[in-house]
Amino acid sequence: MHVEGRRWVPERWCDEITPMPMANKNAFIFEREDGWVLDHPNEGEEVIEIAVKDGDVVELCANEQYGERILTVYPDKTFVKQGDWPDNANCFYLGDEWETLAHGIKTLIDDNWDDFFEEEIKQGRNQFSITVYWWSAPIKHRFIVENAKARLEEILGAALGESS
Repeated sequence: MHVEGRRWVPERWCDEITPMPMANKNAFIFEREDGWVLDHPNEGEEVIEIAVKDGDVVELCANEQYGERILTVYPDKTFVKQGDWPDNANCFYLGDEWETLAHGIKTLIDDNWDDFFEEEIKQGRNQFSITVYWWSAPIKHRFIVENAKARLEEILGAALGESS
C-alpha cells in the first residue's frame, strides 16, 4: 500500500484549496522582525500568516496520501474495492478530479452518478481510478519558544481523530 507518510498543515488553511501539507510541522515556523508566525515554506503557496507567541494553542490537521485505487461500480450502484484500501481513508475522488471529492465511496458514487458513472457503465466501463487519502480532525498543539528556537508540540490527550 502506497503511503507518503503523515503530513501536517495548520487547520486555518484547510479549505477547498489547502496548501501542501509538510512532513515536518515545524517547517511552518518563521521568526519575523515583529515576532513568530506560521507561514508556508514553499514559494507559491498562498496562505495568510498566523501570528503566534509562546504558549499559544494552534490546531493542525494530519494527512496521509494513499495514491490511486481501482473501484468497480455496478449498475445498481453497488461497488467492489479492488486490491488493498486503507481502513482509515475518509477522502475519495475520481482520478485527478478533486472537484468530485467525497467523504465516502457511496457518497462519491451517488454524487457523480448522473454526470459520470451511469454513462460510463452504459458504455461498458465499470472500473475507475479513485484517489484515496485521510485527513484528521484538528489536533491541538502548543507553540513553544525555548532558547530562541520555536516548535509545535502536540498537546497530550488531543489524540488523532478522524474527520467526518
